[in-house]
Amino acid sequence: MSRPRTLTDEVILDRLGAFLASRDGVSPWTLAEAGRQVGLTPAGLLKRFGSRQGMLVALSTRWIEQIPTGPAGGDPLVELTGWVTAKGAGGRPLIGRLTDLVADLADPVLTGLLVKGWAREREYVAELLGELDLPGLPDPMVGAALLLDCLTGAGLRAGTGDEDHTDPQQILTTFLEVWT
Repeated sequence: MSRPRTLTDEVILDRLGAFLASRDGVSPWTLAEAGRQVGLTPAGLLKRFGSRQGMLVALSTRWIEQIPTGPAGGDPLVELTGWVTAKGAGGRPLIGRLTDLVADLADPVLTGLLVKGWAREREYVAELLGELDLPGLPDPMVGAALLLDCLTGAGLRAGTGDEDHTDPQQILTTFLEVWT
């Protein structure tokens, strides 16, 4: 008879996501480290997700599912500002995740999930931009890609300790001024 599960997959994925986001080193993480952070043994993680890749697939799938499929119906500027604020909270942990990203890109399943997630984020932001009165923005999909690229670049610069990195809110404000 198997032992009852005391941690749900959602709790494990929350803890695993927090652990991976908090890493600022460049060395790969281990199942033992992940297990300590989530409250399971490495064997328990493997039993639950099948493999390290299985955990990353579960995390990536959940990330994609959490990206809104469209505007919530309120003020699109407020929603876009909230999204940019949450998205821009990168900095130092983003640098630590670069090693993980390079490894993920070597895996076709994880690469496919990254492409799917990035496309969904771009579509969401494009829909929000499309709801705003931005006569200088002829194509919201192009605008969304530019905004995403700038936020990623700013997160990388912030992660290096560059004191002159651009605040995500300032990036959005500048884009909106240019497009108005």
